[in-house]
Amino acid sequence: MNKMPFKIILTLSVLTHLVVQAQPAPTYSWTNLPKIAQPTFRKDTLNILTYGAKPDGITLNTKAINTAILACSQKGVALYLCRAVCG
Repeated sequence: MNKMPFKIILTLSVLTHLVVQAQPAPTYSWTNLPKIAQPTFRKDTLNILTYGAKPDGITLNTKAINTAILACSQKGVALYLCRAVCG
């Protein structure tokens, strides 16, 4: 007896079951927008503005960013805050 048709039917029935259980995506509109969580940062987060970065869109902040990354490395901090300058 060939088991190939049985395996195909079993696979199709499992896939059909998964598709039937899928939930429809919520419909968003201007009056029904998704809720966005406010980001929070750890207390040991370093802000590159304290290292001389300027959020003017003109200044090249490479030195300030590199200094902040170096400070992260020295303090054992794994995160630095670039939000004010990078976007």
